[in-house]
Amino acid sequence: MNETNQQESLTVHVLNPVVEKINYLLRRFDKTEWSGPAWYRIDSRTDKGFPLKVTLVHFVPIDLGDASATEMDAEILGPMLPKIYKELPALTDAYLGMIHSHHGMGAFFSGTDEKALLEQAPQEGLFFSTVVAQIG
Repeated sequence: MNETNQQESLTVHVLNPVVEKINYLLRRFDKTEWSGPAWYRIDSRTDKGFPLKVTLVHFVPIDLGDASATEMDAEILGPMLPKIYKELPALTDAYLGMIHSHHGMGAFFSGTDEKALLEQAPQEGLFFSTVVAQIG
């Protein structure tokens, strides 16, 4: 029996209000990187449970930094979460990840981003991260 190994790819959908917010921040802070927590909803999975379609449903920019410092500060994020979940209770069913911008370069995972992903990701489970940019 021949077994076919098909790779299924993940699709990320971004809601229109979120796209508008991203575009505004990219224009407003075109020379400064920004970052913050982002909430992702898994819309469909493979039969083995891997996400096939994910929707970025909300984010809050909380950090203005530079090209080597994009992080989520627990001292800022911790007190914010109960307020956010009270205002938007549907987010309690979403996965908490992050979003950040790259100014002056394209949207890709840099070495710093890859290191942050490894540090932020839980031992088990998923950690979604989105990089946005005006170019590339």
